[in-house]
Amino acid sequence: CYKKIKLIFLTKNLLIQLTAIWLVMLFPLPLSADPGGNIQIESFDLRKSAEGFQLDVLADITLNQTLEDALEKGVELVFRVNASIMEARWYWLDEEVSRCRVRFSLSYHALTRQYRLLLENGQLQSFTSLGIALKTLGHQVNLPFREYTPLLSGHEYYLALQISLDIS
Repeated sequence: CYKKIKLIFLTKNLLIQLTAIWLVMLFPLPLSADPGGNIQIESFDLRKSAEGFQLDVLADITLNQTLEDALEKGVELVFRVNASIMEARWYWLDEEVSRCRVRFSLSYHALTRQYRLLLENGQLQSFTSLGIALKTLGHQVNLPFREYTPLLSGHEYYLALQISLDIS
């Protein structure tokens, strides 16, 4: 019944490679009033690429019975991965340097008895079981970041990562 948000501190060396990651804070937010659903970030990997940064995320996603029933009755569930690289500033609000916003939608089609996962790039994947669909949803690779400003050596950066069910 909780989704988890992890805040991570990153430091930068002269070769613009990430050198250390520290887990600083982990706090739960309610996923739904019905207990049983959970989004647990198990691991992630942030790396520099030719296009900027890329993020790999491994999360364990479970749905409560209310969400499973809604999904089987045709309600599309939308999940979001939000990640931001922030520059920590002691004198003002922290500055967002780069961001990754990805949207995934999960639906069930009763006629074919298949779960369908629609990825951000328009790719559609079909699954015969909800468990396999949720496992695929929880394992995302090469999520792109848009780099706003280059990271500077000697500055401290942190990564804010959130995977959530969009209830808007």
